[in-house]
Amino acid sequence: MDAIGDFVIWLSAGAGEIAEMARRHGRSVLLAKRDWADFAKSLDLFDEVWPVDTERLKRSLCYRVSLQIRIRRAGFSFVIQPRAAREFLLEDSVIRVSGAESVIGSLGNTRNIDPRLKQLADRWYSKLIEVPPESAHEMERSKVFCRALTGKEPHPVSVNFDPATLSRFAVSQDYFVVAPGAGWSGRCWPAERFGEIAARLHKETGLLCIVVGSPEDRSLAIPIVAALGSQCLDLTGKTTLMETGALLKQAQLAVVNESGIAHFAPFVGTKAIVLLGGGHFGWFMPYGTNVAETVRPRAIYHLMDCYGCDWKCKF
Repeated sequence: MDAIGDFVIWLSAGAGEIAEMARRHGRSVLLAKRDWADFAKSLDLFDEVWPVDTERLKRSLCYRVSLQIRIRRAGFSFVIQPRAAREFLLEDSVIRVSGAESVIGSLGNTRNIDPRLKQLADRWYSKLIEVPPESAHEMERSKVFCRALTGKEPHPVSVNFDPATLSRFAVSQDYFVVAPGAGWSGRCWPAERFGEIAARLHKETGLLCIVVGSPEDRSLAIPIVAALGSQCLDLTGKTTLMETGALLKQAQLAVVNESGIAHFAPFVGTKAIVLLGGGHFGWFMPYGTNVAETVRPRAIYHLMDCYGCDWKCKF
């Protein structure tokens, strides 16, 4: 139930093997964050995908009780919780009400949970798998969990992106992708600077610039469009995740913030430049040499002693 980037990393590091194991137990259900649930459903890894509004789950008692009742009535016998940075009101609350005989989860850490609440929630699992610490990359944690759970070596899930996506958006020339959003303004490099870089890239390469992102990113596309004019195609808020993946797959390059697209690009084999802040430094970016991606994204950052602050910036 985490963000799209976490899900894409999981697709590279154990989702396929865990989905196969789940299906051997009968009907399999994935609880997915609403933002990417449709994308997950299109992959046909699980028999069902239940979209979850994670913010409502944390804040609305009525929504929480409704989902808990649905989970309990489903009669699950086996539940898997693979997230290391689990949250008490999300993953652990599902575990508490599932009623499943076998509940396997990640021992995890206290990044998103009070240590006392974690100690309580740990008792709700029948087995907890220890994964590498916060200094390791998220992909390595996912792979360790997968090996311990399934006994198999994880492999990336194969996704068939529609090549007709380009013609659907009238793209007839080579291009690069810019994604100026990141879900939260504190993780975003200024959109005006993306515009400057995009204009320079177009001038030096002749490539078309395509801007992608969520509907909330539309305002961030404005300075990029202004810098390139007719040589910029603004698709913010106009593509599904499957279409975004297809556009990334056929791009020459992606220039992005540390966001879901920063992980989507290497997943589809496209080179990416990632403007990286320090809040979660090392957790997701940069990709280390032990992360076996065909094309590793290149992270651009200015290392400071305070990196790893979990976005609690003292400046």
